[in-house]
Amino acid sequence: MERIVLRPVARRPSELLLPGGLLRRLNISPGAVYMIKAGGSSAQAVVKSGAAPAATGGLRAKLRLPGRALPLWIAAVGETVYLGPFLGILARRQPLRRYGEQNGFFKRLIREAHKRHICAFVFEPDDVSLTRGLVRGRTPGKESDWAEAFYPVPDVVFDRGFFKKGELPRITRLRERLNESFGTLLFNGALGNKWQMYNFLMGEPDLHAHLPHTELVADGHIEEMLDKYKMVYIKPVNGNQGRHIHQVTRLGKKLLVKVHTRRGHFRTVVLGSVRELPRLLRATGEKCPFLMQEGIRLLKVGGRTADLRALVQKGAAGKWALTGVGVRMGPRAGIVSNLHAGGRALKVGAFLKAAGKRMDIKELNRRIEELAVKVATILDNHALLGELGVDLGLDGKGNLWVIEVNMRPGRATFNRAGLLKAWRRSGVAPLLFSLYLWQGKMAGNGGGGG
Repeated sequence: MERIVLRPVARRPSELLLPGGLLRRLNISPGAVYMIKAGGSSAQAVVKSGAAPAATGGLRAKLRLPGRALPLWIAAVGETVYLGPFLGILARRQPLRRYGEQNGFFKRLIREAHKRHICAFVFEPDDVSLTRGLVRGRTPGKESDWAEAFYPVPDVVFDRGFFKKGELPRITRLRERLNESFGTLLFNGALGNKWQMYNFLMGEPDLHAHLPHTELVADGHIEEMLDKYKMVYIKPVNGNQGRHIHQVTRLGKKLLVKVHTRRGHFRTVVLGSVRELPRLLRATGEKCPFLMQEGIRLLKVGGRTADLRALVQKGAAGKWALTGVGVRMGPRAGIVSNLHAGGRALKVGAFLKAAGKRMDIKELNRRIEELAVKVATILDNHALLGELGVDLGLDGKGNLWVIEVNMRPGRATFNRAGLLKAWRRSGVAPLLFSLYLWQGKMAGNGGGGG
């Protein structure tokens, strides 16, 4: 397997031109006919000796290749020549900036992919033509925000789409068709909601000591949980960015409820009894069920809620590893630590010092990695995953708690906390994992779990 820059040439026949030295190293016979595969497209072509790697117009049309130079890898297995990998980043279009807060991340990812000879592009569900076997993809533009071109159906899809509930049946069918018809490997697609992930994790006895008691909201459970813990958190099972999280504290017969309504906005409500709580939850407009989570007394700094964001990712070997861990600290008197809610980010050492907690940071990081990797390994049994954001709480006794797991984690915590090495690594790992999956496809084993 070697790196090339595949250039377009105008000649009409279906030919792949490769330098003589490359032909010898790949054990390709010049003048012979090979099956050429690029993403989900394939075509027979004569492989000839040429001054530089190039694909003729006829071959490019059959393989759905854009008419520009493409940094790629090339490999030969038997009578098949592979060009790739083609990596599609599945996203949902946003009202203002095309991909909202992910705009910058996608551009950095694609530029880094280019350096590593991976052909990466962003695409949306409407960009896919299953009948023609091509995808309209976007890359950072020179004169515009995004430049469009057509590509073959990608070998690998990195799912970064925050799709709405009503869109999910269609998205699920698209994911299935890409895999069934083109052999596309999609990672970080569908895993389940917060309640389903909690139950996956509860299937591992070693994790029980790290999981706050959690139940679906039901009349009997509300009373029971409040009697037992005095304070609980209630959140929608499909929620994100801390939206509509309720902190419920029992005050005698009354309830003190703090609600995070939207980014950085909170309100406080006093309810006369538990019976009034379901109506308050319905008023959020959430269509999904809510879950209740035991309220753990976590370390705080000046009344600010804080948690540890551990990012675990797979890389070139397809194995889980901790990329980095940072602390997210919410606004004063807030109930969530999300950066979207006005929180700030800092390093673990700075957080412990501010909280007045003396701990061995190396040992804490070891425990964080062990726990986060164990969480990822369990969830990896239920879907093909390449990365997870594991949100952990640290209590006054130094115990770690799994608060929740994020399928599509952001990277802002590392950047804002000054953890630049982790921030850079976080954008490289998905590319290395994509290359690993592509190599697995060529070897005929479908790529990697583990």
